[in-house]
Amino acid sequence: MTRFFPALCASALTVAGMTSEALAQSGSPILVADCRGGLANVQLREIAAFDLTFRNVSKKKIDEFRVAIVRRGTTIATFDVRGSFLPQKDMKKALRKSVGQGSAAYESASNTCNVLHVHFADGKTWDRPG
Repeated sequence: MTRFFPALCASALTVAGMTSEALAQSGSPILVADCRGGLANVQLREIAAFDLTFRNVSKKKIDEFRVAIVRRGTTIATFDVRGSFLPQKDMKKALRKSVGQGSAAYESASNTCNVLHVHFADGKTWDRPG
C-alpha cells in the first residue's frame, strides 16, 4: 500500500490544481459565481440589466474590471465595473445600460460572464488570453 501512496498524493494534487484553475477562469483574478438578468424592451430601447455575483480571488485589491455577458454564443453587453474589490470577498453588482433599439427581450439565470480585463489598484493589469 505504501507504493501507491505517492502516486495517489500526486493525483490528488493534480486534480486540486485543475479544479482551482478551472474555477479561476483560466487564471482570471475575478471568479463570477452568478450572472443573471437579460434584456428589457422599454419604448423600443433595449436595456441590458444583469446582477453579477463575483469574488476577487487574487491577493491584490482590484479597482476595475470588464465583463462581457454572452448568451448562446452572442455577446449581449460589455460592462466596465468600477469599485474597491478586496481580495477573497464575495460581492454583488447591479449592471444596467442601454444596448440598442429593437424588440428583443429575455431573462435568464444561465448567461455566461467572461472577465476580459482587470485593473489592480497598484496599476498592474490582467487580460483574458485569446
